[in-house]
Amino acid sequence: MTEPIKIMVYKWAGAWGPFKVSIPCGECALTADIIKDTMQSELHEIPVELETRDWLSEWFRPLLKGGWHAPIVLVEGKVIGQGGALNRGVLT
Repeated sequence: MTEPIKIMVYKWAGAWGPFKVSIPCGECALTADIIKDTMQSELHEIPVELETRDWLSEWFRPLLKGGWHAPIVLVEGKVIGQGGALNRGVLT
């Protein structure tokens, strides 16, 4: 059996020290919806593991990979999109 492809999404959410994100991010929600829809349609035969994390709580993790502006999408640890809604063609 093949190992699943790991997709990580850092959304504009979370808290760090006295700072807390209280306004939801529309681009983050749209990116998550695009990824889920793409997984169900174009990638339905490919094993994919999706994980979503709060950017502000873990800002240093995507920064080490070159991602600094949520939403940040990493596939197998490489940044494929950040700062705007993901284009579904980039994921496939």
